[in-house]
Amino acid sequence: FPQASLPAMRVSLAVLPAAAGRVCHEGSDLTVEALVMSGTDNPKFALSSVERLAFCAVLESVNGITKLPTCRTVGFTGFQVCGKTCSVFRGDYSVDHILYQMMREHVELTQVVLDHIYGEMQRLESNGGDFKCPEDPPQPAPDASCDAEVAGS
Repeated sequence: FPQASLPAMRVSLAVLPAAAGRVCHEGSDLTVEALVMSGTDNPKFALSSVERLAFCAVLESVNGITKLPTCRTVGFTGFQVCGKTCSVFRGDYSVDHILYQMMREHVELTQVVLDHIYGEMQRLESNGGDFKCPEDPPQPAPDASCDAEVAGS
């Protein structure tokens, strides 16, 4: 991020939805957690003051939804940004990509994990989120009666 231009930014978050913009309004330090691991600690990092300004400026520019629905229960489900309160972001190109870039600068992850996160970001951005999660139809139990005729005996 070009550091010379960031301090000159004026961040006015009055136009953001309350839940999404709250983390920037609080004036507190921000931490980011990539919600991706199951059973181990998620990668976390703190934003510098310059990164905080950049993130809040991107968040201010968003004119839509910053958290699309997902059917995922395992794997990447978004970025949780916390100050005094927390908000989860996923599915908005600008927000996802700045957090992804910052994560790559702060946290060492395997290429497999990075590819998974990036692939899921692209999937959500391209389909507008998972509004209907697939359900497996009920499957009847097999007939377990012992008096049924068995073919081949």
